Amino acid sequence: MRSRIAVLTALMMLGLSGCTGPINGAFVEALLEGTEESQAPLTQTYEIPYYNMSFTLPKDWEERDSTPYDLQCYNGSAYFSVFAFLDIDLGENSEPYDYYVAQREDLFSKRDNVAQVEEAVYKSYEDKVVMTELWSAERDGLKNYYYCCLVDFLPDDQGFAWVIFTGVPSYVSREKDTFDEILASAKYTSISY
Repeated sequence: MRSRIAVLTALMMLGLSGCTGPINGAFVEALLEGTEESQAPLTQTYEIPYYNMSFTLPKDWEERDSTPYDLQCYNGSAYFSVFAFLDIDLGENSEPYDYYVAQREDLFSKRDNVAQVEEAVYKSYEDKVVMTELWSAERDGLKNYYYCCLVDFLPDDQGFAWVIFTGVPSYVSREKDTFDEILASAKYTSISY
């Protein structure tokens, strides 16, 4: 009971902290169900230690080894992939968005029938700004949706992440709210150079 109250209090604080956008009911339900002492948690936090970043995903996602990404997870229906960066590594006249565009263009140069499905959406949080775009493309005759995202941690001298969720269009369309909750969970722990 005490842990359930703690989760509800945390959700209330999240709502008051300036987080914009709705909180997905299934994600909240998973958090609440995981508070029972007899049950294992229904979410898991994955860390990217070198970049001091972490993301919390539903328990059915598993980390994949030997990928070119700093973090990649799969749940049987979609991939969650992250390239992480530190702002100190930006070129003199570069912005995180420039890296986002370069990664997106590189990905889609290897795909056919590329089309933007949804324009960019920006969500501001106390500790980050998240930009998302939905794209469609084909590879080897198979159509996928690509939910391309930029997570830019605040203040501006921290780090940022290029994130992509990939899956068949019906799955990605249905799970976009969950993907947004995963993006909202992104954390950055400051480091000194």
